[in-house]
Amino acid sequence: MEMVTYGLDLSTNPKKCAAVAVRWDAGLPEVVDVRTPLTPEAIVDLIAFQDAQFAVDVPFGWPDTFVEFVAAHRDHDQRPPMDRESWRKATLARRATDQRLLEHNALPLPASFDRLGKTAVMWSAIEYDLRERGFELDRSGVTGRLCETYPTAALAAWSLPKKKPTLALIESAFPFLTIGEQWRTPLSTDDACDAMICALTARAKARGLTIGPRAEEVDQARREGWIHITGQDPGPSWTGKRQRPGFQCRYTFLPVRTSTKTGPR
Repeated sequence: MEMVTYGLDLSTNPKKCAAVAVRWDAGLPEVVDVRTPLTPEAIVDLIAFQDAQFAVDVPFGWPDTFVEFVAAHRDHDQRPPMDRESWRKATLARRATDQRLLEHNALPLPASFDRLGKTAVMWSAIEYDLRERGFELDRSGVTGRLCETYPTAALAAWSLPKKKPTLALIESAFPFLTIGEQWRTPLSTDDACDAMICALTARAKARGLTIGPRAEEVDQARREGWIHITGQDPGPSWTGKRQRPGFQCRYTFLPVRTSTKTGPR
C-alpha cells in the first residue's frame, strides 16, 4: 500500500525551514518533494491538506515543571530548592522525553531557556491554526498522523554520527532510498537533510517502530510533547518488503535501549 511521509525541519527563519516527502510505493521509498523556504502559513497548509504521516523537528511543548514554575513566579510563590544549579539545568529544563533521550546521549536543547524556545512558540501558533481547521493533534504522537522527533537523537539511535547529516551519509546509511537528480541540489542543505531524517522517522512511526511514552507517561507527553526515534534496522520492518538485490549498508544498526528506570523529571 502506498504511503507518503513528510519530514519537517522548523526554524523561526523561513529560509531555514524545510520539508521533504518520501513515497513508499510497494515498500520502496523515493523522494518526491522538497520544499524550502517555508513560512508558518505554508506549514499549516502542508499539514492540513496533505494526507500523509509527518514527523517534525520542533518541541511540541514545555516541561510541566517549567510551566508550574512560571505560574508560581507570577504569583510570587516560587521556592527554589537547595541545589539550584541542578534545578535550573535539569528539573526546569527537561521534559519527560528529554530525560528518556539521556539513554542515547542525545539530549536536545531545552525549550524552556535556549533559543529553541522561540521555535516552540512559533509551533504553538501553528498548532492553534491546525486546530482551527479541525486537525486533531496529539502532542505525544500516540495517536494521529503527526509526531515530534529530533534528528540528532534519531541518528544516535541508529548508531550514526551525531552531527548534521549530509546527503552522502543518508545515501550510505539508507541505500534503498531513491533520490532523483532534480532533488539533489535542494537536498544539499543541512535543513533539508534534517527534514529527510524526519521523513524516515515518520515512516518508522507509521509502522509502529518508534519508542513512545510508557503508560504512566502518556498524559504528561500529551502536554509536553514526545520525541519519537527508532533503532530498528531499516529493512523489511520499515518497507514491508524484502530489500532490493545488492542492498548493503555500511553501518550497523543497534536496537534502542529501553531502560525501566524513571529518572528525575
